[in-house]
Amino acid sequence: SEIVVISRRLLVAGISLYWDEGSKKETGAGFNFINSDPNMILFMNNWLKNVINIKKQDICFNLVINSSHKSREDQILKFWSNLLDLEIQDFGNTVFINTK
Repeated sequence: SEIVVISRRLLVAGISLYWDEGSKKETGAGFNFINSDPNMILFMNNWLKNVINIKKQDICFNLVINSSHKSREDQILKFWSNLLDLEIQDFGNTVFINTK
């Protein structure tokens, strides 16, 4: 049926995105998806909840930003919390990285 085809396509799309953008370290736990594109993050968040059936409260978000944006941390957190319909408290500690 059409629903099965759509579900299969969504499943494959999410797996493909994870294959490309997910963390595949042998150490650590869980599912890690790293991306700065709001559409990709929205897709993966919806994919986890609606295709893989992960409960919203079981999905953890962490912000990883360049240390040059440290003064904008609150603004950046607000952007992602609005986009994902989350409270700022739902995010883990922000990680600051030093890159050019």
